[in-house]
Amino acid sequence: MTLPLFFAGEREITEKYSNKEVIISFNKFFIPEKKALYNFILKSVSFSEDSNDIYQNTALRAFKYFRKFDTSKRFKPWVFSIALNEIRKYFKNKIQSSDIHSIENSYEQIPDTQNRELAEAVYSAAYSLKNTEREIFFLFYDSGFNISEISEITGKTQGNIKVILSNARKRVKSFLGSKK
Repeated sequence: MTLPLFFAGEREITEKYSNKEVIISFNKFFIPEKKALYNFILKSVSFSEDSNDIYQNTALRAFKYFRKFDTSKRFKPWVFSIALNEIRKYFKNKIQSSDIHSIENSYEQIPDTQNRELAEAVYSAAYSLKNTEREIFFLFYDSGFNISEISEITGKTQGNIKVILSNARKRVKSFLGSKK
């Protein structure tokens, strides 16, 4: 799977909104975050083909509400909140399959076989987590958000994030320990 250059509705938005300054301003915020955003979505939905649709919906929704975004605040947690809502809608509308059928394809980029095997084991363990635990696990370890940012994105308290993250760590360790 490749990262969409922007999103499918870009041309329609450009034609609909004649104010190029808004588009330029949005791109200034969005473009630096799009790879991390796409990777988060991709991993959150088990490398599903639907990740492109979720990414596009996230980008479209972010653009739609960009005028309401307070530019004195950080854009990354704001746009990841939108992505998280889109991911939750995806899971609400579709029963998640328990197999991780396409996860192998994502590791082709890792040249070292030992590191690839470790990455596969960690991701397999992460997919054994509940949806909320997996989201927070990926936000913390993969996307690099801190506890307060995750709290801002998910709407959960920092204490709750710490508990969920601790439980997720224990389950991943247990899963990895049982694999040996």
